[in-house]
Amino acid sequence: MVEISNLGNGKDWSWDDLLPFFKASETMVPPKSSDWAKEHGATFDPAFHGRSGPIRRGFVTWLGESHVPFFKSMNSLGVPTNPDSCSGYNIGVFTLATSIDPETSTRSSPASAYYRPNSRRIRLIDGAKVRKVILVPSTHGTYTAREVEFEKAGRIQRLSAGKEIVLCAGAYENPKILELSGMGNPQHLRALGITPLVDLPGVGENLQDHILIPSSFQLKPGIITGDNLTDPEFARGELVRYKQEGTGQYSSIHSAFSLIPFNRAVSSEKAGEILDLAQSAKCLHAIDYRLQNGQDILHSLQKKWYLDPRQGIFEGHVHARSSDPSDPPKIDPKYLSNKADLQLLIEAVRFAHRVARTEPLASMIVAEADPGPRVLCDDAALSEYIKTNFETAHHPLGTAAMMPRTCGGVVGPDLRVYGCNNLRIADASIIPIQLSAHLQATLYAIGEKAASMILRQHNHQHKRSKL
Repeated sequence: MVEISNLGNGKDWSWDDLLPFFKASETMVPPKSSDWAKEHGATFDPAFHGRSGPIRRGFVTWLGESHVPFFKSMNSLGVPTNPDSCSGYNIGVFTLATSIDPETSTRSSPASAYYRPNSRRIRLIDGAKVRKVILVPSTHGTYTAREVEFEKAGRIQRLSAGKEIVLCAGAYENPKILELSGMGNPQHLRALGITPLVDLPGVGENLQDHILIPSSFQLKPGIITGDNLTDPEFARGELVRYKQEGTGQYSSIHSAFSLIPFNRAVSSEKAGEILDLAQSAKCLHAIDYRLQNGQDILHSLQKKWYLDPRQGIFEGHVHARSSDPSDPPKIDPKYLSNKADLQLLIEAVRFAHRVARTEPLASMIVAEADPGPRVLCDDAALSEYIKTNFETAHHPLGTAAMMPRTCGGVVGPDLRVYGCNNLRIADASIIPIQLSAHLQATLYAIGEKAASMILRQHNHQHKRSKL
């Protein structure tokens, strides 16, 4: 959050400013046993967590037999246990607090926490698809968002905006809606037969994501893992356990995580080689000087972050495929398009297997299944394994980046789309650079902050401002 603030967004987006909104979104439920919490790394600092917010968070009670050994193996490799990864410092190994309410073993979600308690005051139009935002000229060359055009059951309808429109369609759909509304790169809009209204070349650019590389290990007989759920009898027993007690695997989710600086996982020589590759990265598809300005700034930060637990430096893009709102957007994530990313992942996979070979985790493992030892020691074979098996973590962001307009930004620190007086965006698309974290808590904080901004703008007091 420090770097997001430094990307021309001012102190309003610093860690200290956002922390109250993180806290406003949640009620942190402490573990019932402090001894269990300490043993399993399921600890937290109350100073960084909410006590009366809508989302119920806590630690799942079923963590699996490999959970504690994983912690101890990481500790043996010099990676410390982090007592609270949500404190603004997430380096180390930790048990992740989830949005599964530990008191009910049910998921706490926007539907259960925000919508249902307020459903009488909200008109929800389900089964509808937004086509575009209708803009009308305003003063000083800007526009006002007058209406939203949408389609439901084959009928095109419009809703008028009394004060503001807030777009929350996500990193894939927001660019399409903006471009169909006349906001984006004029060259791209004209090619689709759309009249350009607001010149914003950053729309749809800067797409970033998290990717995963799976590894699998054969464990000694008798060790219970999620694989046991493939046994119908075992799965039935777990389901009964969940329904009767709210415990077991159906009440759980994988919760052991570790984030470490890259230079802790590889030799200084190898880190230097990969950093050299990263420094040669360029935004090859930047067709506007404003995009190049922004990408240069982002790349300088990402290169520095090779010494921190961040992701790679690929940037893709997503745009409207045509002027037809029913066509899906054209998405090009450009995964592994930079050689530095692939080299980083090669070393990351090898480090993961190094952890697996470290006691006490090593004593639980019979064999390394995928990738096998022969693949691990061969750069070409491991590269091919990664290219074949990598997965998206489904954390896309950045396609309506909150940055200065001169750097290809789409929204300012107030979340308003540049060139439009009353259109805001409040979702992952505004985050200009990938986070070393799951996106969920940050998105709740963005929603809380956006609500506070809008209420303040229209002279309404935020009822949940006290924490």
